[in-house]
Amino acid sequence: AAENTKVKAVVFDFGGVIAKSDHKEIADFIAKSLQISPEEAAEASAQLKSQSAEGDSELKFWIAYANSK
Repeated sequence: AAENTKVKAVVFDFGGVIAKSDHKEIADFIAKSLQISPEEAAEASAQLKSQSAEGDSELKFWIAYANSK
């Protein structure tokens, strides 16, 4: 059955219309993962948002950020 399944739709939730994200929970996860403060993680997330708006890759941002620490 799975091999016959076709994707019928892909949904992008820009702006949190369908699902809300808990920014504190995300910052806490980033902080723990990168061993930085939650405040620094929140700042990094803001930088990511700015760079993503300019078309930069999220993956490239986090790799560069992690390598800078």
